[in-house]
Amino acid sequence: MGGVMNKKISEITEEDTKLGRYFLKLQSAYRTGEGDPEALIELVAEAMGKRSQRQFAADMGVNVSSVSRILNGKVSEIGDMLLAKIAANADPASGVTIEKLMQAQGMVEAENRGQLARKYEENCRRIFADELLKRGKSVSYPREQSHGSRYLCDFEVETDALTKGGGRWLVETKMMSGYAPLPAGAGRTGIWLDSAMAAYYRGEKIGRISLVLDLRSAFEQLKKDLARVPIKDEISIILISIGEGKILDEYVAPLANGSTPEFTFATGD
Repeated sequence: MGGVMNKKISEITEEDTKLGRYFLKLQSAYRTGEGDPEALIELVAEAMGKRSQRQFAADMGVNVSSVSRILNGKVSEIGDMLLAKIAANADPASGVTIEKLMQAQGMVEAENRGQLARKYEENCRRIFADELLKRGKSVSYPREQSHGSRYLCDFEVETDALTKGGGRWLVETKMMSGYAPLPAGAGRTGIWLDSAMAAYYRGEKIGRISLVLDLRSAFEQLKKDLARVPIKDEISIILISIGEGKILDEYVAPLANGSTPEFTFATGD
């Protein structure tokens, strides 16, 4: 957006106006995890029209490799600014709109945020339980969360997958959007992490506290941050795919005593 913002009013084009409008729409959108990668590639090809990849890239002001990687299926998700540029520079005869691109990338506008968040939490709870049951572990939900844990999690599970803390597993879910970095030291994520650590030091009987999220880049960022923090007891992050209906990865932070707890959801399971 910097290029548009630095222009004089008289220099702003219709494409700039569309770009700004589309970018703001994407900034307030949330991922459902139900995108269609093949449809997204097809839409980008249609948006390009009869132009070469190089000309299409030049019209958008991006490197041709960005277009090539998308069309060759080497990009798992398109960033908000590039997606907005594709929509703003789409061949008028193609019928490609920002709404179609958003749908193919599994994005929903913010006005559905409340319902989407509740659906996301329900899906996470279901997938979490299914993955435990698939591994032959027990799953039950306490009738009422303890006073302390309700501030740490969206749901609580009792399971024999954990031998500590009476098998209590507290789970917080966080639906990420494609543009948002994971603020490991600030915002709601930082508050959650501080509360999770404090719970153990308050002497609460908990087996593990986990944050479930749906964006690989956010998972990797928090993984790096947790690796640098000495933690008394088990805190983990779990990468989930709502679209595939499964857990993709897990990272359990190493403990302050130098040991690392076993992963319940090992990569490759």
